[in-house]
Amino acid sequence: MEKKLTLLLCLKDRSEYTESWIENNICEDYEYIIADGSKNDKNFIIFNKIKFQNVKYFKYAYDKDIKTYIEKVIDALKKVTTPYVMRVDNDDIVVKKGLKTMIAALEKNSQYGIAQANIRGIFMKNSTLKNPKYSVVPGIKENFSDLVDLNGLNAIEQVLNPYRQIWYGVYKTSIYKKVWCDISESKLDNIFLIEYLQAQLALIHSKMIYLNETYYLRLSNPTSSTTLNNQTNQYPDWQRIYFDEEYRNEVDKMASCISDKLNCDKGKLYDVYRKMFSSFDSRNDRLRIVALKIIKLLISRLFLSLIPYVNGKKLKSISSFLNCMN
Repeated sequence: MEKKLTLLLCLKDRSEYTESWIENNICEDYEYIIADGSKNDKNFIIFNKIKFQNVKYFKYAYDKDIKTYIEKVIDALKKVTTPYVMRVDNDDIVVKKGLKTMIAALEKNSQYGIAQANIRGIFMKNSTLKNPKYSVVPGIKENFSDLVDLNGLNAIEQVLNPYRQIWYGVYKTSIYKKVWCDISESKLDNIFLIEYLQAQLALIHSKMIYLNETYYLRLSNPTSSTTLNNQTNQYPDWQRIYFDEEYRNEVDKMASCISDKLNCDKGKLYDVYRKMFSSFDSRNDRLRIVALKIIKLLISRLFLSLIPYVNGKKLKSISSFLNCMN
């Protein structure tokens, strides 16, 4: 039976996850392309041991910079022969039932080029990567329903505020290739901004259909991360927008790329980006507020338990401290 979907795994080192990824993800339902830009040969050795006809491994030059990485992705996409493609990471797990639903939806509704469903977090409960044990992280699933049938600037405004990641969606291969050719032409040199650019380009080139199914499990507590290895500062990369001229120049490249595609004023994109960066700030503020409330609650409980043993002067000072946390 002809396969409909290729899972594209782009590697840069992190071979400690590869064996469990193979065990958890490889099956006869899909084609697999492994694009390995690792500095060492550890992933090569692992894949050289396995014999699956539907798994094609390619060793590339080391991903020394963003340009090399993008060239690797584009070359790997040239090798995709299935009508649909999906990016995966080697510390995550695909859910076959969800993917089957997404592919069926795209087959039935040809006007859509992207299928998005629910991504759930998983937590590794033990420290051994050779036999990992997982639990699902409780939490609210991101809602993508407001993006259905949107295209162009309207879609970009929605997907960026609040930002929703469609990096791991199931794409028509023809659409996904266009997106990455545009990313290459943008000359963007920041891995974090490339993710935002990819979401915008995807919704310029096509429309999305959303399915309320879980299809992808992302590891919430990895011991290493290629993306975070690119973060050279002590603070989130997006905060550089406030003080880093180089980063702002990269954002300007992103705005130029999108305004050219939409044939719109670049100022409109800046308005959208301001809202996105502000929403990151608001999200962090909400997290800080929640954390402070939890800390205050714990201190209050401790305070109440100490009342029988603490004199009035000390009680007053503790109470003042708690009030300062409001």
